[in-house]
Amino acid sequence: MAIIAGVVLVLLAVGLLGTGGVALWADRTQRDESGFLTTNPHRYQTGSYALTVEGVNFGGRGVHWVYPRSVLDRIRIRVAPLQGQRALFVGIGPAADVARYLAGVRRAEIEDFGDTNVRSTTAGHPPSGPPADQAFWDVTSSGGGVRILTWPVRGGRWSVVVMNEGGGAGLDVEASIGARVPVLLWIAVGLLVAGLVCAALGGLLLWFGVRTPRGDIGGPVPPPPPPGSPPA
Repeated sequence: MAIIAGVVLVLLAVGLLGTGGVALWADRTQRDESGFLTTNPHRYQTGSYALTVEGVNFGGRGVHWVYPRSVLDRIRIRVAPLQGQRALFVGIGPAADVARYLAGVRRAEIEDFGDTNVRSTTAGHPPSGPPADQAFWDVTSSGGGVRILTWPVRGGRWSVVVMNEGGGAGLDVEASIGARVPVLLWIAVGLLVAGLVCAALGGLLLWFGVRTPRGDIGGPVPPPPPPGSPPA
């Protein structure tokens, strides 16, 4: 049992140390001058009216839960037009309001801006009006050239929408998302400390499990001869 428990703890230690090392590396080397950790940009090309990341739940639970609010300070979305793309609109709004605005609208959906699998609706009508005319957006950025949207994270369900400024069909953009995680260094330190503790405990259990117990070197003691038997 000591050997089995020791092996489990050593394997857990390897995982904790590896994850902590990656987190420490990211915190020390992958932040930009503003302190954001940013994904690699991906190209999204669709003939739909909108590109969306829908129903992200900040500080909640469920299948769309992505970023715990207690960890994140703010996020930054960067969207660059490609090949003569028209002026763009980027907005973050309450998921329920975005769903009503885009109900029946032909759009393409992704899980996040690190996702390259674009799921497009096959049919749908244009939006009821340009996105900037809607009053429910929490933050927006629109116009020509690269759009950069910075948003202080708040609890609730939110959706991110990229559209043409005028609401027309056809998008060809390159997008990425960045996050500012103030506690990443402490997360890395905590994982490394936990990994070292697990490694020490696992090594101690393995030592106890494989060492030879004292008193067993000469083998088992034979039973005494039965009464009346001749001496050996």
